[in-house]
This record gives sequence, structure tokens and C-alpha cells, in this order.
Amino acid sequence: MKKKPIILVAMLILLLGACRPAPAKLQSKALDETPRILVMSAFDAETSALIQRAEDITIVTAGGRTFTLGRLGGKDVVIAQSGISMVNAAMTTQAAVDYFNLTAIVFSGIAGGVNPALHIGDVVVPAEWGQHLESIFARQKGDAWEPRPFKSDYGNFGMIFPQPVEVLRPGTSSAVSDQIFWFKSDSSMLKAAEKLIDQVTLDRC
Repeated sequence: MKKKPIILVAMLILLLGACRPAPAKLQSKALDETPRILVMSAFDAETSALIQRAEDITIVTAGGRTFTLGRLGGKDVVIAQSGISMVNAAMTTQAAVDYFNLTAIVFSGIAGGVNPALHIGDVVVPAEWGQHLESIFARQKGDAWEPRPFKSDYGNFGMIFPQPVEVLRPGTSSAVSDQIFWFKSDSSMLKAAEKLIDQVTLDRC
């Protein structure tokens, strides 16, 4: 990996940057205009534990998904369960962005890793992460890969050649899209996580 992550002990936690919807979208769809942090997990056990700790909760259904509004750790939050897979995570995130006034996103889930120093059960708070699933799959011919040339600036895993993601912006086409591989965490949220390293002990992991 490009940067060495902070290792604690048990799942993968991704801190995403600020994600505030456009005012026009907020006015037309907003179900609650209170600035909130989206706290999202893939699994029911994790989501239930968060809801049990939340105060002043209100349950809202929007876009076919259930969101719990409340306060957690003194912060106004939206708690959501994404379900397993990056597709579900993306769809749930977009629904939350559409219907609520989000200031930041915290996601907890399980993911694969390419750093051999990491082990099953480690908790990782990454400064940045790569989207290795956006890949080209090559055909092997002898000791080489066919067709040629197969190129990747991020190495390869056998037949799998990771590629950057084409990110389209409003008014752009694929010819002028951004090519992004490394997605950075929000710097202020990363610093907040670093402060907790010596305060949290995960004995049950």
C-alpha cells in the first residue's frame, strides 16, 4: 500500500470526507435539515449496537432504506445499515446524501487487503485506500499476459491488473473524466481517529 495504515484490532473502518449535497437537492428531498454525520455499517449486529447507544432516536424510511436519526457520542448522526458489498454501500450512501444534510461519513465494514502486514481481525483506519476491484483480467500465454501491452501503475495480482476509476463530473464525458485510484480520508476525521488509539481497547476481538 502507498501509506502504512494505522492498525488497531478487528474490522476495517473507512473514514470518508465531507459529503454535503447541493442546496437545490437538499431543499427538494431533505427529510431532516439538521447537519449530521452518516454512521454506516454493513452488518446488523454492528448497526444494532450503534442504535442501542444512540439517544433521541427517530426512525425514517427513505429510498427503500431505513435510517435512524439521533445523537451518538454527543454528535447528531444518521445511522444506516448498508448491507454487504460495495454496490450496497454506494447505493445506501447516495440515498443518505439525497435525503439528509450530511457533514461527513464514517463507514465500518470488512474488506480485503493487499498489505501482507495485515491479518484477519485487524482494525484499520486508512489514510487512503485503493479501489483494487476496478481491474483488467488478462489471459496468460506462456510467461506473459495476453493481449499486450497490459499496463498497471499499481502492480498486478496474477491475471488481475488494477486500474484507476473513471469518475465523471457534471458536464463531463469519459474523454475528460478524472482518473482516480487512491481515495483519501478526511484529514480532520483521521486526526480524531488517531487520538483514540491509546484510549480504546478491543478485548473481545
